[in-house]
Amino acid sequence: MKNFAFTRDDIAYLRQFNFKNDFLKFLERLKFSGDVWAIKEGTLIFPQEPILRITAPLAQAQLVEAYLLTTINIQTAIASKLARVVVASGKRLVFDFSLR
Repeated sequence: MKNFAFTRDDIAYLRQFNFKNDFLKFLERLKFSGDVWAIKEGTLIFPQEPILRITAPLAQAQLVEAYLLTTINIQTAIASKLARVVVASGKRLVFDFSLR
C-alpha cells in the first residue's frame, strides 16, 4: 500500500476508455493515506470473522478493496478446498492438478 499509485502508463491506458479528464487527474494524484489491518498469516479463521480491514477515504478504500478481495478470495478458496480434500482423503496421498 505504501507504493499504491497510478503510473503514467496506467493513466494512458485508462484514457482510451474515455474517462473524464478530471477523474484521470484525480487518479494521477491519488496516494493511499489509509490504514490496513490484517490477521496474521497462518491464523485459523472462522466464518463471519474479519481477516482484513481497510480504513481510508472512500475512493481509496474502494480501489484497494477491489484488488485485495480478488487476491484474497482465490487464495482462500484454494486453501479451503485443499483442506476439505485432505480431510476427505483420510490417510491417502492427495495430488491436485486443478490449476495446471
